Amino acid sequence: MLAFFKPGRFIRAFPWVLCAFLWLLTALQYAYLPAQIPTHFNFSGKADGYGSRNSIWILPLLLSIFLGIFSFLIHSYRKKQSLHDGNSSVTPKFHLLIRLLQLLSVSLGCLFLFLGIQTIRESKGMPVLSGALFVIIVQGLIWVPMAYFFYHYLKMKR
Repeated sequence: MLAFFKPGRFIRAFPWVLCAFLWLLTALQYAYLPAQIPTHFNFSGKADGYGSRNSIWILPLLLSIFLGIFSFLIHSYRKKQSLHDGNSSVTPKFHLLIRLLQLLSVSLGCLFLFLGIQTIRESKGMPVLSGALFVIIVQGLIWVPMAYFFYHYLKMKR
């Protein structure tokens, strides 16, 4: 059990755990959703686009596709890295790129789960996060992994 919590395994598995939770949440809440649900939120956090309740399945489906693409890229880069193991200048850059993709996977998992919860709450008339907080969370989930990448990349160049 403790082997799962090694940082490398955890960061690879965590986005898929979030994805599974989003699928489960969507399946459990689907029957209780109204016929029309919000599909888009403006910067103030208010719903400004609506669709049928079947559109709730887009979130877990898109997350699964994105995580599949990122997993494929990570696997491809790991294969490429194993071919270049003798070249020490290539290995740290590949490692950093793999870490960026892993962090973006975690961010996407959090973002899509957050959007799914917001959509379900809004469609049931429950209070949702304010627009400013929503924008801060979304921007943080996007820019924190990028800042991590650029910081370590520039540090590597020195």
